[in-house]
Amino acid sequence: MKPKKSPKIFSCYNDYQERPFGLKWGTAYAMDELVKGIKSNQAEALFQRIEMTGQMSEEIDACLLQAFRTGCEVSVQLYRRDAWGRLKAPCCGVFLGQADQEGFFLNNEKIFWEEVCQVTLQPQEKWFLVEGCIKDFNVSKQVAADTIVYERDEFYQPFYEEE
Repeated sequence: MKPKKSPKIFSCYNDYQERPFGLKWGTAYAMDELVKGIKSNQAEALFQRIEMTGQMSEEIDACLLQAFRTGCEVSVQLYRRDAWGRLKAPCCGVFLGQADQEGFFLNNEKIFWEEVCQVTLQPQEKWFLVEGCIKDFNVSKQVAADTIVYERDEFYQPFYEEE
């Protein structure tokens, strides 16, 4: 005689419910983004900034004065360090001439004189050296005019000057 089998009935065990298929395997396709994020974090963690030599206060003043007169951007390296002891990225911006005994303002952020390591002017590109400027536009317009071919078909009607 064969033993009787009990019917297979699934009942929720400890209130567990299986997720639908779309949610269950939806994260398997995000692997590329995860790997890119890991690589960018690793590159950022291994990047070391070189500490520049400190400038005298007269040199800093002269550089800020030059930046204010010409409207150039400045890059200010500070003695600030992050939680791991690495130098923070330099502050960049336009100096608008706001300074006092404690420090100066760059991009609406007060920078104290004691924190400044070095101030450098950022080189500006001339407008006529930038790619896609007016000079290049005129050249491409002339080339386009040379390549236009005028065709006359059976529907062409001459202008008054052409008769």
